[in-house]
Amino acid sequence: REVASLGGGVCVTTEAAAYMAGKVVICAGAWTGGLLGGAWAERLELYRQSLHWFQPADPAAFAPDRFPAFIWMYGAGMGDWFYGFPVDPDRGGVKLAGEQFAAMSSDAEVWERSSDREEALACHARHVVGRLDGAPADWLRSAACVYTCAPDSRFIIAPDPVRENVIVVSACSGHGFKQSPAIGEAVAEWALSGRRPEILSAFSIG
Repeated sequence: REVASLGGGVCVTTEAAAYMAGKVVICAGAWTGGLLGGAWAERLELYRQSLHWFQPADPAAFAPDRFPAFIWMYGAGMGDWFYGFPVDPDRGGVKLAGEQFAAMSSDAEVWERSSDREEALACHARHVVGRLDGAPADWLRSAACVYTCAPDSRFIIAPDPVRENVIVVSACSGHGFKQSPAIGEAVAEWALSGRRPEILSAFSIG
Protein backbone atom coordinates (compact mmCIF):
# COMPACT_ATOMS: atom_id res chain seq x y z
CA ARG A 1 0.00 0.00 0.00
CA GLU A 2 2.81 2.44 0.78
CA VAL A 3 6.60 2.69 0.78
CA ALA A 4 8.22 5.50 2.79
CA SER A 5 11.69 6.43 4.02
CA LEU A 6 11.69 6.59 7.80
CA GLY A 7 14.44 7.02 10.37
CA GLY A 8 17.30 6.05 8.05
CA GLY A 9 15.43 2.99 6.81
CA VAL A 10 12.31 2.16 4.84
CA CYS A 11 8.79 1.39 6.05
CA VAL A 12 6.66 -0.83 3.82
CA THR A 13 2.98 -0.81 4.75
CA THR A 14 0.75 -3.62 3.54
CA GLU A 15 -2.85 -4.53 4.34
CA ALA A 16 -1.51 -6.93 6.97
CA ALA A 17 1.15 -4.89 8.76
CA ALA A 18 4.02 -2.42 8.51
CA TYR A 19 7.58 -3.67 8.03
CA MET A 20 10.89 -1.87 8.56
CA ALA A 21 14.11 -2.56 6.66
CA GLY A 22 17.41 -0.85 6.05
CA LYS A 23 16.93 -1.00 2.29
CA VAL A 24 14.10 -2.13 0.05
CA VAL A 25 14.06 -3.34 -3.56
CA ILE A 26 10.72 -2.73 -5.27
CA CYS A 27 9.84 -5.09 -8.14
CA ALA A 28 6.14 -4.34 -8.51
CA GLY A 29 5.80 -4.56 -12.31
CA ALA A 30 2.58 -2.98 -13.56
CA TRP A 31 1.78 -1.78 -10.04
CA THR A 32 4.96 0.32 -9.71
CA GLY A 33 3.42 3.60 -10.89
CA GLY A 34 0.41 3.26 -8.63
CA LEU A 35 2.52 2.30 -5.63
CA LEU A 36 5.25 4.93 -5.95
CA GLY A 37 3.56 7.68 -7.98
CA GLY A 38 5.61 10.67 -9.13
CA ALA A 39 8.14 10.04 -11.87
CA TRP A 40 7.31 6.33 -11.92
CA ALA A 41 3.67 6.97 -12.78
CA GLU A 42 4.71 9.51 -15.41
CA ARG A 43 7.36 7.38 -17.13
CA LEU A 44 5.85 3.89 -17.12
CA GLU A 45 3.29 2.80 -19.68
CA LEU A 46 1.18 -0.35 -19.51
CA TYR A 47 0.38 -2.42 -22.60
CA ARG A 48 -2.04 -5.32 -22.57
CA GLN A 49 -0.76 -8.39 -24.43
CA SER A 50 -2.82 -11.27 -25.78
CA LEU A 51 -1.41 -14.72 -26.52
CA HIS A 52 -3.06 -17.72 -28.10
CA TRP A 53 -2.79 -21.50 -28.47
CA PHE A 54 -3.89 -23.38 -31.60
CA GLN A 55 -4.25 -27.08 -32.30
CA PRO A 56 -2.22 -28.24 -35.33
CA ALA A 57 -3.54 -30.93 -37.68
CA ASP A 58 -0.19 -32.71 -37.25
CA PRO A 59 0.97 -32.22 -33.64
CA ALA A 60 4.18 -34.18 -34.27
CA ALA A 61 5.33 -31.52 -36.73
CA PHE A 62 5.15 -28.93 -33.95
CA ALA A 63 6.67 -31.03 -31.17
CA PRO A 64 9.64 -29.56 -29.23
CA ASP A 65 12.15 -31.84 -30.96
CA ARG A 66 11.09 -30.59 -34.41
CA PHE A 67 9.69 -27.11 -33.96
CA PRO A 68 11.78 -24.45 -32.18
CA ALA A 69 10.66 -21.37 -30.31
CA PHE A 70 11.01 -18.47 -32.74
CA ILE A 71 10.56 -14.75 -33.41
CA TRP A 72 9.69 -13.95 -37.05
CA MET A 73 10.17 -10.36 -38.19
CA TYR A 74 8.53 -10.16 -41.61
CA GLY A 75 8.26 -6.40 -42.14
CA ALA A 76 9.57 -2.99 -41.15
CA GLY A 77 6.57 -1.91 -39.08
CA MET A 78 6.55 -1.95 -35.28
CA GLY A 79 4.01 -4.77 -35.21
CA ASP A 80 5.21 -6.71 -38.25
CA TRP A 81 6.36 -9.78 -36.39
CA PHE A 82 5.12 -12.67 -34.32
CA TYR A 83 6.54 -15.42 -32.15
CA GLY A 84 5.74 -18.99 -31.30
CA PHE A 85 6.48 -22.00 -29.10
CA PRO A 86 6.11 -25.72 -29.83
CA VAL A 87 3.22 -27.85 -28.63
CA ASP A 88 2.65 -27.57 -24.89
CA PRO A 89 3.30 -31.12 -23.60
CA ASP A 90 0.85 -30.69 -20.72
CA ARG A 91 -2.07 -28.73 -22.16
CA GLY A 92 -1.55 -29.07 -25.91
CA GLY A 93 -1.52 -26.41 -28.58
CA VAL A 94 1.08 -24.29 -30.33
CA LYS A 95 1.52 -20.86 -28.76
CA LEU A 96 1.43 -18.01 -31.30
CA ALA A 97 1.24 -14.27 -30.62
CA GLY A 98 2.37 -10.82 -31.68
CA GLU A 99 2.85 -7.78 -29.47
CA GLN A 100 0.48 -4.89 -28.93
CA PHE A 101 1.47 -1.36 -28.00
CA ALA A 102 -1.80 0.47 -27.39
CA ALA A 103 -1.47 2.13 -24.00
CA MET A 104 -4.07 1.06 -21.47
CA SER A 105 -5.05 2.64 -18.19
CA SER A 106 -2.14 3.38 -15.87
CA ASP A 107 -4.11 1.55 -13.18
CA ALA A 108 -2.89 -2.06 -13.14
CA GLU A 109 -6.20 -3.17 -11.65
CA VAL A 110 -8.24 -1.92 -14.61
CA TRP A 111 -7.68 -4.00 -17.75
CA GLU A 112 -9.30 -6.86 -19.64
CA ARG A 113 -7.74 -9.99 -18.18
CA SER A 114 -9.24 -12.43 -20.68
CA SER A 115 -8.73 -12.94 -24.40
CA ASP A 116 -11.09 -14.76 -26.75
CA ARG A 117 -11.39 -16.65 -30.02
CA GLU A 118 -12.12 -13.51 -32.03
CA GLU A 119 -8.90 -11.87 -30.86
CA ALA A 120 -6.97 -15.08 -31.52
CA LEU A 121 -8.24 -15.45 -35.08
CA ALA A 122 -7.44 -11.80 -35.84
CA CYS A 123 -3.86 -12.40 -34.68
CA HIS A 124 -3.69 -15.59 -36.74
CA ALA A 125 -4.96 -13.86 -39.88
CA ARG A 126 -2.55 -10.93 -39.54
CA HIS A 127 0.64 -12.77 -38.71
CA VAL A 128 0.48 -16.48 -39.38
CA VAL A 129 -1.53 -17.18 -42.54
CA GLY A 130 0.72 -17.52 -45.57
CA ARG A 131 3.91 -17.57 -43.52
CA LEU A 132 4.02 -20.60 -41.26
CA ASP A 133 3.80 -23.87 -43.20
CA GLY A 134 1.10 -26.09 -41.76
CA ALA A 135 0.00 -23.26 -39.50
CA PRO A 136 -2.40 -24.51 -36.83
CA ALA A 137 -5.76 -22.74 -37.08
CA ASP A 138 -8.02 -24.53 -34.58
CA TRP A 139 -8.24 -22.21 -31.59
CA LEU A 140 -7.82 -23.83 -28.19
CA ARG A 141 -7.45 -21.03 -25.66
CA SER A 142 -6.08 -17.54 -25.09
CA ALA A 143 -4.70 -15.50 -22.23
CA ALA A 144 -3.69 -11.92 -21.52
CA CYS A 145 -0.94 -10.21 -19.56
CA VAL A 146 0.58 -6.74 -19.20
CA TYR A 147 3.92 -5.26 -20.24
CA THR A 148 5.30 -2.41 -18.13
CA CYS A 149 7.35 -0.33 -20.56
CA ALA A 150 9.84 2.52 -20.43
CA PRO A 151 9.63 5.14 -23.21
CA ASP A 152 12.72 3.68 -24.93
CA SER A 153 11.66 0.04 -24.33
CA ARG A 154 14.65 -0.52 -22.05
CA PHE A 155 14.74 -1.28 -18.34
CA ILE A 156 14.53 1.17 -15.45
CA ILE A 157 16.70 -0.01 -12.56
CA ALA A 158 17.32 2.99 -10.37
CA PRO A 159 17.20 4.51 -6.93
CA ASP A 160 13.88 6.11 -6.15
CA PRO A 161 14.32 9.88 -6.63
CA VAL A 162 12.15 10.66 -3.58
CA ARG A 163 12.65 7.82 -1.08
CA GLU A 164 16.11 7.08 0.32
CA ASN A 165 17.31 3.47 0.47
CA VAL A 166 14.76 2.32 -2.12
CA ILE A 167 15.89 0.66 -5.36
CA VAL A 168 13.28 0.16 -8.07
CA VAL A 169 13.46 -2.55 -10.71
CA SER A 170 10.72 -2.07 -13.27
CA ALA A 171 9.78 -1.45 -16.87
CA CYS A 172 11.21 -4.68 -18.21
CA SER A 173 9.46 -3.65 -21.44
CA GLY A 174 8.47 -7.19 -22.37
CA HIS A 175 11.93 -8.72 -22.51
CA GLY A 176 13.22 -8.74 -18.94
CA PHE A 177 12.71 -12.46 -18.38
CA LYS A 178 15.80 -13.23 -20.47
CA GLN A 179 18.06 -11.09 -18.29
CA SER A 180 16.35 -11.52 -14.92
CA PRO A 181 19.03 -13.78 -13.32
CA ALA A 182 21.80 -11.26 -14.06
CA ILE A 183 19.63 -8.30 -13.04
CA GLY A 184 18.72 -10.01 -9.76
CA GLU A 185 22.35 -10.72 -8.95
CA ALA A 186 23.45 -7.17 -9.75
CA VAL A 187 20.62 -5.57 -7.77
CA ALA A 188 21.32 -7.81 -4.76
CA GLU A 189 24.97 -6.74 -4.88
CA TRP A 190 23.89 -3.09 -5.02
CA ALA A 191 21.49 -3.43 -2.10
CA LEU A 192 24.01 -5.26 0.10
CA SER A 193 27.15 -3.28 -0.74
CA GLY A 194 25.66 0.17 -1.33
CA ARG A 195 27.59 0.44 -4.60
CA ARG A 196 25.71 0.44 -7.88
CA PRO A 197 27.30 -2.08 -10.29
CA GLU A 198 28.52 -0.54 -13.52
CA ILE A 199 26.35 -2.97 -15.48
CA LEU A 200 23.26 -1.11 -14.23
CA SER A 201 24.47 2.44 -14.92
CA ALA A 202 22.58 2.72 -18.23
CA PHE A 203 19.14 2.18 -16.71
CA SER A 204 18.37 5.38 -14.82
CA ILE A 205 14.83 6.70 -14.57
CA GLY A 206 15.90 9.62 -16.78
